[in-house]
Order: sequence, then C-alpha cells, then structure tokens
Amino acid sequence: MSFQLLNFNRGDKSVHGQTNARQGGRRGAAAAEAALCLPIFVVLTLGVIEACDGMFARQALLVSAYEGARVAIVPSANSENVEAQIRKITTERRIRGVSFSISPANFRDLPSGSEVTVTVRAPARENCFFGMGFFSRSTLEASTTMMTEY
Repeated sequence: MSFQLLNFNRGDKSVHGQTNARQGGRRGAAAAEAALCLPIFVVLTLGVIEACDGMFARQALLVSAYEGARVAIVPSANSENVEAQIRKITTERRIRGVSFSISPANFRDLPSGSEVTVTVRAPARENCFFGMGFFSRSTLEASTTMMTEY
C-alpha cells in the first residue's frame, strides 16, 4: 500500500488535492446556478407579497361590508351612516378608490326581517403593493347580507 503525500507549499494544489483550475470551474458553476435561480426566487417572493397584499385588501373590504350592513339594518339608518362606517374602516386600513352600493336602494322603507345587502368595491391596482401583476386589472369586491331589525 502506498501513500501519496501532498506538498502544501506548492501553489498548484489545494488542501483537498484539487487543482486551482478545477476550483475556478466550480466557482463559475456556482455563479451560473445563482444567476439562474436568483431571478426565479425574486419573482416568487414578489408574487407572494402581491398575493398577500391582495388578500389583505379583500379582507378589509369584507370587514367594511359587514360593518356597513350592521349599520344599514338598524331602523333609523340612512345611507350617510352606512357610508361613514365603510369609509372609517377602509381609511384605517388604507384602502383607496372605494365605492359601495346598498341593495335594495330604499332600505329604510323595508319591513322588519327583510334582507339588506351592502357591497364594497375597490380597484386592485390602487391597493396592491406593486400595482401590477396578477390583480392589476381586477376589482376587489366583498358583500354582506343581513336582515333588518325589528
């Protein structure tokens, strides 16, 4: 059995016995892998941020529709009260471009036990972090239906 001793004082061999040319090739491969993987990783990360931001905006619209419907079912309610409640919640959550509708429009004249639906909409482009991507051309919408009180 023979042993090969490495001369560590020479510049052409590394500690592990590989030549410097092979190490340089491996560093080049690592740079090429990073150049291919890093853009994919960045796109995925930004996509997740965009999706989460869209979900946050939709949840804010759901809460504002629910709170607006709670105001609308009270016998003394009017559309100004409903709008104030919706604006309060969407402003707190920094949702821009909000519009809403109440169905039926004459909800004040409904008999007890009738259903009132409040729908809140906002453009996705104004409410997503990047303002582009999957949600840029869509409108976020949420609605809640409740029965009027006695």
